[in-house]
Amino acid sequence: MGMVGASPGAMAIRILIADDDASIRRLLRRLIENHVDWTVCGDALDGQDAIGKTAQLTPDIVVLDLAMPQMNGLQAAREISRKRPDLPMLLLTVQSVSKELTREAAHAGFRGAVSKSTGSEVVRGIEMLLKHQTFFQPARSDYFAWGSTSSEPPPASVAGPVSELGASLPSTTQPTHPSGLPGHSSPRGGALEEVHGPRRR
Repeated sequence: MGMVGASPGAMAIRILIADDDASIRRLLRRLIENHVDWTVCGDALDGQDAIGKTAQLTPDIVVLDLAMPQMNGLQAAREISRKRPDLPMLLLTVQSVSKELTREAAHAGFRGAVSKSTGSEVVRGIEMLLKHQTFFQPARSDYFAWGSTSSEPPPASVAGPVSELGASLPSTTQPTHPSGLPGHSSPRGGALEEVHGPRRR
């Protein structure tokens, strides 16, 4: 198993990503692999695929989308946690992370949940889980989104990987995504949409 905070040359943290949208999986891979000592060991198309690849690839952490066909992220997490109860799992959603969703995610075995609309939140969530902490965080409008900037910079630990992708990732402040990233087909809402609201304490 990868070492948390490993030095260069040490075994990388191996992360499995699961999302039914290929464009989102590519974005997640780029975001994750821009972080020092992280690597994507595999990706899954749906919840059932995630269960199989978790068993096959034995990742150090699993990142699961909420809305997937065949089996959603909550259902997949329950199955994964039965076999590997100590495996950290992060839930991605186009919704805001409400108290109800936090409760459902924690019950399913997730240790964190973030809005997929904000790249820095995804990175921060993974960082916190690797430190053996939970991270159920609503999206903040003052964080960097997928390549967009704001008036206030994100924490230093996530600023580098996110800002480096700015030239190739779409701004989430636009209603459409002309750079080749179609909206998510899920009825829950379009992928990469910005979720605004006051930070919860």
